[in-house]
Amino acid sequence: MIRVITPYNKPHEKYLASCEASVIQASYKLDVFHDIQFDWGKGQAWAIRKLLSRVNDNDIVCILDADDMAKSKMFKNIELLKDYDLVYGDVINMDKNGNGNVYEAQPMDLEVFKKKNIIPVSGVVAKGWLLKSEEYPDLFHGKDWVFWWRLLKYSVKFHYEPGVVAVRRTWTSYKRCDIPVYRKLRRLYYNEQSKTIIRKEYESK
Repeated sequence: MIRVITPYNKPHEKYLASCEASVIQASYKLDVFHDIQFDWGKGQAWAIRKLLSRVNDNDIVCILDADDMAKSKMFKNIELLKDYDLVYGDVINMDKNGNGNVYEAQPMDLEVFKKKNIIPVSGVVAKGWLLKSEEYPDLFHGKDWVFWWRLLKYSVKFHYEPGVVAVRRTWTSYKRCDIPVYRKLRRLYYNEQSKTIIRKEYESK
């Protein structure tokens, strides 16, 4: 089964319809099940864990947040799973005025990956057994980065395929503080926390 998993919360609920519509349009002629999970105030990590608990080992899983919109390239990348276990691509970061900039990811490089997350979660496609190999971490920031790093214990067959796989609404996240400087400093602080977790894990091997 091709399964698109989408966690959502109350602030992102209003974007869910356009997310679902984009999945239908982008997956034209494919048999796709879009599995959505409200977080009930328990957080994104809880919702993703619930979604992954319903995934079977042989499923193909596509990851898409409720404020994302799928592009057909995401589903084309599924073909690459015959050679790889996880495939990721580029994303468009779109502001509230509809202006978009392409964020280009990069091929997997472990030395770079220790220092920063190079895998945008939006539009990732992966094999079900791999995503079920580790519990999705409950962290304030850097959850995806830590999760990808831990999955590398089970497979190094991660592949970057150039091309836009999803559009992300960038203004809908990190709204807890409207002070740009403080928001940037807070993000840097949590990035350092994520790097510390990852550094401890690879140094312990």
